[in-house]
Amino acid sequence: HFVSPALLLIFTMHWFVPLLLLNISRLTMGSVQFYLVDSSNTKTVGSGLLIARTSPGPVGTVCDDGFSDNAASLICKEMGYTGSITWSSGNYWNVQNWYSIVLDDVKCSSSANSFSDCSFITSHNCGHYEDVFLTCRRWCLKNEYLTSSGC
Repeated sequence: HFVSPALLLIFTMHWFVPLLLLNISRLTMGSVQFYLVDSSNTKTVGSGLLIARTSPGPVGTVCDDGFSDNAASLICKEMGYTGSITWSSGNYWNVQNWYSIVLDDVKCSSSANSFSDCSFITSHNCGHYEDVFLTCRRWCLKNEYLTSSGC
């Protein structure tokens, strides 16, 4: 449920202190950035271990609990691709152990338009054998290579 921002005035000894209350879970969802790394922990293009940077919060892997093709497609689009090709999970690379697991129970409905429409939690009950590996579509609908400037 979305909670609309509210203004609260708190009376201290001599001052009224205004506080803006926000729905923190919605704010957190909007502040997740994704990227892919290879087995040497180098950022890579198109395919690799999915890394999430939460703000505020740590950088780490994404658990496959609740993950779906819809989540894969929306996350690829967040990174500037046209969609996803495939995703899998497993403990394949040593680099996975360098990270904490920062997202779990990622759920994106078929009606979601962006990752901000999805839900997740930042606590987890996962092992790195559940880390998500993602392959994104680097081709435009016209079968041209997707560059930083688009199609």
